[in-house]
Amino acid sequence: MRPGDRAMRGFALGFALLQLTDSDCGTLFKDFGPPCLVGLPATWRPGKHENVKDHMRSTRNALRCCLELPVLGRAWELGFAMSHLLRRVDEPNASASGPTARSAAAVFGLFCGPKACGPSEIGPVALTHFLAEQMQVSATAMPPLPGHEIAVTELVDWSSIPLHFVIAGAERCATSSLHYNLYHHPEIDFTLGPTAEDYSIFMQGQRNKLVPTRAQVENHVAQRSTKNQQPSMGASIMGLKNPVIVTYPLSYHAIAEMRSTKMILVLCDPLRRLEKLFMFWQFCHHDLQDAWRRGDAARPKQERCYSSIGALLTWELQPWLRAQFLAPHLKVILEIFSTRRLLILHQASLRRTPRETYDHAARWLGARSGFSAAYRFRRRQYRLGHRTDLCHNVSLQEALKRRLVLEYGTFLWAISLQAGAGFPQREAQAELEEHRSRCDDPEELVPGECGLYDEDDTGCPQREG
Repeated sequence: MRPGDRAMRGFALGFALLQLTDSDCGTLFKDFGPPCLVGLPATWRPGKHENVKDHMRSTRNALRCCLELPVLGRAWELGFAMSHLLRRVDEPNASASGPTARSAAAVFGLFCGPKACGPSEIGPVALTHFLAEQMQVSATAMPPLPGHEIAVTELVDWSSIPLHFVIAGAERCATSSLHYNLYHHPEIDFTLGPTAEDYSIFMQGQRNKLVPTRAQVENHVAQRSTKNQQPSMGASIMGLKNPVIVTYPLSYHAIAEMRSTKMILVLCDPLRRLEKLFMFWQFCHHDLQDAWRRGDAARPKQERCYSSIGALLTWELQPWLRAQFLAPHLKVILEIFSTRRLLILHQASLRRTPRETYDHAARWLGARSGFSAAYRFRRRQYRLGHRTDLCHNVSLQEALKRRLVLEYGTFLWAISLQAGAGFPQREAQAELEEHRSRCDDPEELVPGECGLYDEDDTGCPQREG
């Protein structure tokens, strides 16, 4: 007998020490044999997977195989500590609640079961059948695993999230203005109102899931804040705003799986965006507490900061600089979203032709009309005047623009695609082609009280025409 065979035989004998239990779920599962892959990861493991798109597609196909005709089952993510189970083989009397069990690394996989199986039954039954198949023994010869040692979570499809669109970025490119103004269209609503960003289902709230859990979706829907508590009287188009999704592949691939959900991206001059990010995360503010209070600094205390944005040209900040680039993500997004589902706006369009741009966005989302002629658009969370030393130094501007050449080219390509889809943004194209930044706009460099503080968080009136 080979060593591997002896280990498997020992594993089966270890199971035989456990108490045999049967249930309606166990009986149903014996005749339940869908042609679906089981054991696939439903949770992303950083460093183990290399291709988000392929893994998400495989998991989605397995999930839909289980949920749709002819199977019509229920999908579950099951987690168990394999190392602890192997320890049970060597030490049959090992405690299931001992320190080794609590610290053991869990293995998670997607499993399919009959609809009649509930969360308290499916774990032991499905894992017993799965492991019996792997060991090439009969499941009836093995008792099920004890349920209290298995984590069980029901899975659902991304398309089960009731969401019409997502503002997915880019951070520091006027997403707050877009969010605030779209919210004030009578047919459009947002999950958390006119200003708050929503992390409940994407980014941190996604919890590395390739497909969401039912609990995640239910919790996300439960925390929504709507304009009108009577759906028939309220807005009909629901959006979510999270401006950093554009830099998080797991989330924008998830949105791509939501075939009825659209995505809006706002781009801007790459140098303008970079200066704003540097000001927020790295700059040495004269009054840090005041900068933090008004949203110009990330935190009220800084362990390390830089007095000049020229620090971005040093080796020390190269990893941080590369992490801010959008071009690699934007190329992927343009591949996985059609222009029917992806609207890319430029900050220059919101700034120079706000009514035309916002009306187009509203109609693209499905609104029956544009904005009321009486509505005055607002510009939120922007800062007039000099933000750092950037605009005082022409040679530094040119050096940073050279570092951003791929950003300029990719942004221009994306905006050009929107022109082909029927919404040309000529001012934006000219700004990108000429590499114009806010340093070239004297009006932006004159301090102004409204743009500097925004105390009431509604922003400043946006000039039109």
